[in-house]
Amino acid sequence: MTRTHHFTPRGHWPAGRVADADRRFAAPPDAKELVHAETLANHAMLTGRPCRPANGHQGGGGSIAAGETGESRETGESKVMEIGALILAGGRSRRMGRDKAALVWRGQSLLDHAHALARRAGAEPVLTSGRPGGLPDPLPGLGPAGGILALIMHWRNADDRLPNHWLLLPVDMPALDADDIAPLRQAEKAAVVHFENCPLPALLHLKPRQAQTLVEAVTGQTGEPNAGRTLALHRLWARIGSIALPLPERSRPHFVNLNTPEDWRGFRS
Repeated sequence: MTRTHHFTPRGHWPAGRVADADRRFAAPPDAKELVHAETLANHAMLTGRPCRPANGHQGGGGSIAAGETGESRETGESKVMEIGALILAGGRSRRMGRDKAALVWRGQSLLDHAHALARRAGAEPVLTSGRPGGLPDPLPGLGPAGGILALIMHWRNADDRLPNHWLLLPVDMPALDADDIAPLRQAEKAAVVHFENCPLPALLHLKPRQAQTLVEAVTGQTGEPNAGRTLALHRLWARIGSIALPLPERSRPHFVNLNTPEDWRGFRS
């Protein structure tokens, strides 16, 4: 079965921005291309209620057990749930003063840590947005919302060659391990699942109607994009219906997001 969707009603965008977005996606990346990611705009800017830093932060292990089931796109029958992962990029790391994705912890860049986490979570493919070699932001300057927009466009162009479930992972939370994000898969029938007060990480279930709602919310929210304006993800999730899970006690020390040099020094100490 092939999806035949237009990206969004043309009336939603000024003509110049429509042409720009179409040009950026004239040749979408291969559906199985494995790419890395950069950085997520900081949680405080996105929600006003950031995941609170904690003292302990020794994550990085764990794996998600196989056998979770989802619904087949073709038959509706139960099967092992296929998931992809998007590591969001496009942030300018202004508060950090340098590229957060390139920071090195335990011998790997934060970008590589995020990529490894997606792999341990069983995601295939692993994509990124807003970084060379990844999905181009169709409307730059929107932060994580722009990355989600890029994913939807790529998913629509893939003609069912991509999963419907997507882990959305921040690059600035390197202490996360696969056990921390495993609960997200327990509610995979929801449009989006995240943890209380933390819009990311999240599991996004893409369907045509929800995808169009997200597109309209993102493109309708913005005038001309600028670096100081982002669409709050918790509001975006509310548009399609979300489930906020309680954050397990064992995971709290791992939900540390790194925005400033002080955060980075404290994390490594």
